[in-house]
Amino acid sequence: MKLEDADSESVRQKMRQTHLDDLENAFKDEGPLNDSSETEQTESDIYIAPGVKKVGESDDDENKQKATAGEAPTSKGLTADDIFGPDENSDDTLPYPDQQDFVPFPKKMENLPYPQAGSNNTFNPNSIEGRRNSQISFTGRSANYRGNYWNNQQYRRYYIVCGLIFFAIVGLVLAILIGGGPVVIDPKNNSTRTIDPEDTTAWGVTFAKGVDLINDSGVSSPIKLSRECRHRLCGGKGNYAGLDHREMVMYYLIFGDLTFKTMAMNQNFENEEYAIQRYILTLFAFETGLEKSPDGAWVLNTWKESARWLDGNDHCEWFGVTCTETEAFVKAKDFAQFMSTSQSNGRQETDKMVTAISLNQNGLEGSLIKEVYSLRHLQYLELWQALLTGNLSKDIRHLPDLKRLWLHETGNLVGSIPEELGLLTNLESVFLGGNQLEGPLPPIQNLKKLNTFAVHGNNMQGEIPGSYMHLQSLERLFLDQNNFNGKLPIGLALLPKMRDFRLNDNEFTGSIPVQYGALRNLEVFYVSNNDLTGELSDALVLDWTKMTHFSISNNRISGKIPPRMAGMQQLVKLELSKNQMTGPIPSWFASFANLETLSLDQNKFSGTLPNVFTGPKIKKLGLVDNQFVGFISKALCDATTYISADCEANGEVQCAEGCCSCCSVTDCATFKEKSEEEN
Repeated sequence: MKLEDADSESVRQKMRQTHLDDLENAFKDEGPLNDSSETEQTESDIYIAPGVKKVGESDDDENKQKATAGEAPTSKGLTADDIFGPDENSDDTLPYPDQQDFVPFPKKMENLPYPQAGSNNTFNPNSIEGRRNSQISFTGRSANYRGNYWNNQQYRRYYIVCGLIFFAIVGLVLAILIGGGPVVIDPKNNSTRTIDPEDTTAWGVTFAKGVDLINDSGVSSPIKLSRECRHRLCGGKGNYAGLDHREMVMYYLIFGDLTFKTMAMNQNFENEEYAIQRYILTLFAFETGLEKSPDGAWVLNTWKESARWLDGNDHCEWFGVTCTETEAFVKAKDFAQFMSTSQSNGRQETDKMVTAISLNQNGLEGSLIKEVYSLRHLQYLELWQALLTGNLSKDIRHLPDLKRLWLHETGNLVGSIPEELGLLTNLESVFLGGNQLEGPLPPIQNLKKLNTFAVHGNNMQGEIPGSYMHLQSLERLFLDQNNFNGKLPIGLALLPKMRDFRLNDNEFTGSIPVQYGALRNLEVFYVSNNDLTGELSDALVLDWTKMTHFSISNNRISGKIPPRMAGMQQLVKLELSKNQMTGPIPSWFASFANLETLSLDQNKFSGTLPNVFTGPKIKKLGLVDNQFVGFISKALCDATTYISADCEANGEVQCAEGCCSCCSVTDCATFKEKSEEEN
């Protein structure tokens, strides 16, 4: 390079730096931003861009000068809008923090006044140096410009938070993909736990922790679950042959159930009674038609509705399960102590406890596990028409809050009803009918809230305890279809709320106590198919004005139909068949407007058939094997679906052609058998 060229280049560099310093000092309000220049300059040496005021110069000073020169005054000095152009997104009224010191970042710098090409001042804001030195402070409407949003604290926090969220998501995904172990989120408290799938020791400890919890609780006692883990994650071979449902449930809970697995991974179940209840419900499912493999795959599902069951979520959300916030033991050992002694000083905390299992007619089939009696806050156990085997355990005493015990028509419950049932003083209804229960009736006289006691369709025997007279809330008593014997207790006449009284199909003897006439709320009275004797008296039926269904068939009751029975105007069914009753059919039968079934078969009634059976609701009329005479009209035939009468060729009752369904005891028996088969 020639000397003159070097000198020329040096001069140009010096001029460029001088111009940069000039422009910086021209716009400064608090001092220079570029401290690299140490050259002192006088005011006359500084280049002032057109329209830019000197430091310390106000609009008023400029206007005075212009007025002296005869020029129009200027209203304001150079602003950010003059330099950068108006900001389309700005809002002067927007309440920015420190609004007077903040302006939006300019998109372009073309409007910045600087000397044009060819002048001695060659500052270019689009050059590297220009952009570096463009962080300039301005005076005017927008005041102190900082260069970009990053210098604003509000936006800086926003970008930091977004960045943290982004990297957290990336880290979680990488942890799963790279092999950091299965990440599980506890749906109960949203906490996260991980175990390396290669860490067989950690999985073994987790499995043992879950097993210890159940063993410590004693809910499956005397059975002790094995702590030896057969799962592959524990280093086992995954062979579960020979294990019963209780042990299989543990494998599912530890390796296939999200909630229980997460709690076990933490080796801290927080509230151990909550975990115990999950074990019980899962075992109940496995025993009645729902089952999953240890890895969470469905093995069996025979229920009609199983929404949310065994899907890893909170068991209080499972179909048919209801929970309530109440006291729960934190430690399993304290829970076990309470269950065995009814006393414990263990710490309790509020948590969601199971209070109802309602799975009526849901296709359940299996066994009734004894662990269900450890759901100590249970109020409703409703399993109507579930095909269950097993028995009612004495452990039912652990359910002091139980209000409904509905296990009727399960078909296979055996054994006797434990006396401990009489300790559940909150019971309101007990349905145990349609099973194979045996033994005597339990002592339940202390159940003051009991309104329904139904044990029909079993093999129970013995007499009705006289203490049942104390069941003052009892409205329905179903003891039918058993082997009960003895006399009907007079004390039952003291049950003022009794509405439905069914003792049919037993071996009761004696007469119907006349004191039963005090049961003024009776609507149903069934004592058929026993060995009762005596007569129906006016005193017995006088106040039975609410009666709708009355049946005393197949006993040895004699006498006439009492006149006071005329007051039973709500009758729908009246069955007096297979007794030894005599006399005519009272004419006031015509007043029974709601009567649909009238059965007088196989008695000693006599007289002419009165024209009282023309009511529009009569559907079944039984007259066979009596001593009636008369004619059954075509109108009556058209109104009924079944008529039996002595209408043989030589019979005393004449039926219109094709009217009577059967005309003798034998024919009627055959007719009924065929009808039952068809139905």
